[in-house]
Order: sequence, then C-alpha cells, then structure tokens
Amino acid sequence: ALYDFNSKNLDGAILTFEAIHPKWSYAKCDDEGFVSEVAEDIQRLDAMAEQVHDQGKLFRLWATPDTPECWEFLLDHGVDLINTDQIEAFSEWMRGR
Repeated sequence: ALYDFNSKNLDGAILTFEAIHPKWSYAKCDDEGFVSEVAEDIQRLDAMAEQVHDQGKLFRLWATPDTPECWEFLLDHGVDLINTDQIEAFSEWMRGR
C-alpha cells in the first residue's frame, strides 16, 4: 500500500523497513511517529566530539533545537557549548541538571 504524503502536507518522509545492515540498526521515533534519532547520526556526533576534544578544543554546534531535551542530548554526546535564545531557561535547567 502506498502512503499518501500529500494528504498529510509533508515535505518528505522516511520509510522504515526490516534490514540487517548495521548502518540502519537503530531508529527512534517520537510520540507522533516521526524518526528523531538514528544510530549513524549519534555515532557521527560522538566521533566529531572526540576529534574536536583530541585537538584540545571545545565542541559547539549551531542551528540545533532549542529545547531541554536537545540540550541534554548534546551534552551527553560531548557538545561543550550550547547555543540558545533561552538564556534564563537554560541557566535554570543547568542548575537542576
């Protein structure tokens, strides 16, 4: 059966299927059923953090979601500096971390 992406007003989608290739061994969906993480992205982020830290530098990303969930994820994966427009909320969140 074909899924009608146009009726859902979506720009694109990810189709999932059973596979044994390790590149696609992990995918996490959010509460709405959209893919929010895949193993390859996490591994790439961890590898970038390691490379930056091996050079004695701090790791920073731009254009990431500005939410506590994302802040937690980034810090857990080696990002040292968080960009945010929510300075007070971020400060409060960090105090409670």
